[in-house]
Amino acid sequence: MIIVKIIGGLGNQLFQYALGRRLAMRNNTELKLDITGFEEYKIHRYSLSHFNIIENFATQEDVARFQRYKRKQGRKWFLYNKFIANERKYVQERQFHFDPRILAIKSDAYLDGFWQTEKYFKGIEDLIRKEVTVKTPLSGKDAEVAREIAGAASVMMHIRRGDYVSNQATNDYHGTCTPDYYSKAAALIAEKVSTPHFFIFSDDHKWVKENIVLDY
Repeated sequence: MIIVKIIGGLGNQLFQYALGRRLAMRNNTELKLDITGFEEYKIHRYSLSHFNIIENFATQEDVARFQRYKRKQGRKWFLYNKFIANERKYVQERQFHFDPRILAIKSDAYLDGFWQTEKYFKGIEDLIRKEVTVKTPLSGKDAEVAREIAGAASVMMHIRRGDYVSNQATNDYHGTCTPDYYSKAAALIAEKVSTPHFFIFSDDHKWVKENIVLDY
């Protein structure tokens, strides 16, 4: 069994699922999703139910089976970490870049991290693309915009503000990009794409309309 912790926004959830899917396939075992973290984490919600994924949720008993192997912080846990904790069973992400040891896992494991590189699902890209198609057919405005996107040299610009602005701790860690940053990015893309049509996605439409002016 491979259990992957699903947490964060949609992008994080997709990376987490993709790694779990690859390891479960490689080991010919069951994949389960642990979404219990959303009981306390309220910035985002679990969002993978919109896709054609293998949606098999881990039970509390499944999660507890692996929680006992999680390393604990502090010197007082020295003996616990030495004799009970097991990094091959409760696998925590050590770094933000690719870690090849993760793909070497051959036993039951719990994955706790963000896994933000396509290298973790290299080789099953086509399967992942198929499974992250949306279940519900587009209609109304969604279908109209989809037709516009399909009929142009489309470039997607994602401008996230939300908790990056309203939550001080998140702002201190991530910061935000300036209007000049987006203008320069658009100009760079325009050098490579003929007659680009920018579609801007944001959680702060008012700020975008007041601050983002593109010559395309």
